[in-house]
Amino acid sequence: MFIVLRRRFLCYYLLAFVVVTLGGEILGPFRPVLRPILFAAVLGMAINALGMEYFLFRFDDSGPLRQVFWFCVMIFAPLGPALYCFVVYSRSDQLKNSADLVPRIHR
Repeated sequence: MFIVLRRRFLCYYLLAFVVVTLGGEILGPFRPVLRPILFAAVLGMAINALGMEYFLFRFDDSGPLRQVFWFCVMIFAPLGPALYCFVVYSRSDQLKNSADLVPRIHR
């Protein structure tokens, strides 16, 4: 159930955001400076894609046609897994019902 923890959700959400914003082609004289950022974006895309595929196959309880549709969408990296993260994963019942999301009272 580690995939539906709040920290994991924030990690995937952040990685999806990084992929969408930094995943484009880097041009110009800033290429050597921005190369580590592009590497981080590619690594983030890979982690996000693995996490979203795992969630799709293990926890997504939508219908079979919808799962096939999202599987086909996720083939088109980097935007497919990021789109799945924003549209399906962030709104899932498993994430909302996670024990990690319940506020803790500290005494």
